[in-house]
Amino acid sequence: MKYILYSIILSLLFLSVISVDVERVSNADVDLNVNSDYKEVVEQPLDVVTESNSHIKKYSSLLKDIDLNDEQKLIELYGKSKLKSVAVIKNSSLVASKNNIMMVSSSGSRKAYNKKMSGTKPNLKNLIDFTEEQIAAQWENRNLLNEVFEERFFRQLYSIDELIDLKFNNKNVIDLIWLRIPLPIVENDDYPLDLYRNVEKNHQINRYPLMAQEINAKHSLAKNIREMSKRFSAEEFSFHPTTFILPEDFESLKQYSLDNPDVQFIMKPKFGGRGTGIHLYANANQIENDPNYVVQNYITNPFLIDGKKFTCRLYVLVTSLDPLIIYIHNNGVIKFATTEFNTDKTTFNDENMSMHITNQAVNSGKSNFAFSTDINVDDIGSRWSLKAFWRYLDNNNIYSSTLLWKNIKDVVVKSIFSVEQSVLEKTKELMKSESSVFQLLGVDVDLLDNFQPIFIEANTNPQLGGSKAPFDNYNKLELIRETFDLIGHTIYNSTAMKEDIKSKLLQQRTQSDDNDLSKTDIGIMSTVDIDPLQFKTIKQIDEQSLQKLVQFEFEMLHRYVKSDAKDY
Repeated sequence: MKYILYSIILSLLFLSVISVDVERVSNADVDLNVNSDYKEVVEQPLDVVTESNSHIKKYSSLLKDIDLNDEQKLIELYGKSKLKSVAVIKNSSLVASKNNIMMVSSSGSRKAYNKKMSGTKPNLKNLIDFTEEQIAAQWENRNLLNEVFEERFFRQLYSIDELIDLKFNNKNVIDLIWLRIPLPIVENDDYPLDLYRNVEKNHQINRYPLMAQEINAKHSLAKNIREMSKRFSAEEFSFHPTTFILPEDFESLKQYSLDNPDVQFIMKPKFGGRGTGIHLYANANQIENDPNYVVQNYITNPFLIDGKKFTCRLYVLVTSLDPLIIYIHNNGVIKFATTEFNTDKTTFNDENMSMHITNQAVNSGKSNFAFSTDINVDDIGSRWSLKAFWRYLDNNNIYSSTLLWKNIKDVVVKSIFSVEQSVLEKTKELMKSESSVFQLLGVDVDLLDNFQPIFIEANTNPQLGGSKAPFDNYNKLELIRETFDLIGHTIYNSTAMKEDIKSKLLQQRTQSDDNDLSKTDIGIMSTVDIDPLQFKTIKQIDEQSLQKLVQFEFEMLHRYVKSDAKDY
């Protein structure tokens, strides 16, 4: 597992189980000034639990002597994962008859696991007839998500009209719903009601209702961060560009431009992505009051590498909103512009997008778009890995990668925190269980020349493959696998392991008295960071709360035990 955990405790459920005093926030990576205004929003104190790489473990203290790196041993203990079904839905038309459902893959592809062909970097000795360029093209064209579906024993379900009916007599037919709604229709159909209202507790869906409208839509993200800055402080939430939402902020934009004549502006579609629909303006005089757009201060003092601007693309997994639990992947990608940066206003226009926009869709057609075709090289040309960036900073004594990573994580967590409450309310309104949902986000962060991180945007449909650089596709394959591990779709039977975890937790009800904590209690507390004074409340926890604690413990095991704990 390669995740870093951030658990923002907002719920009475976990306040009674794993929370600690509010004062811990000042020592955590997220440094919010909690005040009485916050209680008006969530009616809870804020607690942040953070974990660092110093907590590397090989064995679980709860499940003794189980090495989560030993997949064969896990299969012996818990059995192989059962065959499962995933409904892959690529649009918002959802309710159809059972007769329309067709199977794409009925084998579950156990051969994919046994051979592990999709799980390793290619052995060039076996591909001697292929050039590096041909291998790179193969990686670019691979459907990595489908490969992981097969590796984790999923059958894929779809219909001729891409319609899915979840109301089968056998509610176990569909285990996972993988929903992909294109950005152009997010505004009007972000969370299809017929789908979400029929998701049962034993289903799992990859998209929180309203999340795209709140964090992907640029005007909503700006409003949410603006609201947080009012309730906490402008300084704490000063990590997002000044944003003018059209049409309501048009007059303010014109006045702002007059007051700040040196400011340049970037105009973006509210529901845009991949660099499409963007316009650059040296001043606000030519900007039209288009209600489909926002206008932002353009960053004219970015940190540059070899004279070029870049953006850090990170991957964030949200596994719970109540409490808010966030995992941030360490190994993202650095996306470079292909033209050297300058601030000359005469070049700040749509003809020079490759100087100011870093998306692959904008730059890959340029003659100077470069990347390594060697899967083991991640620091050449227009695409680097995030780890390569850390090496660049540290090897050249430019800036502390540890400090910068801490500050980047800080703005990512605060940005997601700003949308949590509204998304949670909509989730509870529509769904039988908030625990049925998870969300993988791609987030973009820019750096100023003083290394201040600026949260640019989030994407609820991050591209999981299709990169020109082979290392990037391989890293995305690992990202998908590690995401599936955390949400419970492992090679072994994760349900059996969770039952084992649950039974161990329930044993505490009889193994400790009212005054003393047993050795087993202490072992559990070291695993899930439970305050000793509050641990005994597990004995009074209800079933739903217990299930959440079991899932949290399962995630923590895979976050810390399975791997060196240096990435996700």
